[in-house]
Amino acid sequence: MSKALSEIFIETQGKPFEHEGKLVSMGFTASVSKGQQVTLELISANSELEQGIEVSVDSRKGEVEFSEGKVKRPIFWTNFAPDQIPFVCYPKKQDGILRIWNVWCYPGEKEPNAWINNAGIVIEPISDSESILHCSNGYGDVDFSNLVFRVTIQS
Repeated sequence: MSKALSEIFIETQGKPFEHEGKLVSMGFTASVSKGQQVTLELISANSELEQGIEVSVDSRKGEVEFSEGKVKRPIFWTNFAPDQIPFVCYPKKQDGILRIWNVWCYPGEKEPNAWINNAGIVIEPISDSESILHCSNGYGDVDFSNLVFRVTIQS
């Protein structure tokens, strides 16, 4: 029986690793400046689980602002969020680090899960400012089509 992705992340201390010819990461990171706009675009969600996209700037020391106001760590749930989600980054200082990862809820649960079992992300760079994230949630076998979305960072 092969190891779960989470077990391999423990071995690599959270660093990306190759799995079946694909580089798997725990999340997406990018440098951002105060006032910089980012757009998430949902491409597909293919799972029986409720899935979401969680965002943090400077490990919750910064904020993101979207239509609901400024928050530290929003989760955009695929069954409620619009197909395109623009937001503005507000790092603690002038520049900071944006982190994005996938989350999900098991049936009957309300608390989101992340980074367990077979959770992982394959990041497909499109350009310097655009990437497509192919996410496997932690439920069942590895499946990078569970959640697919585009991240675009305006310059």
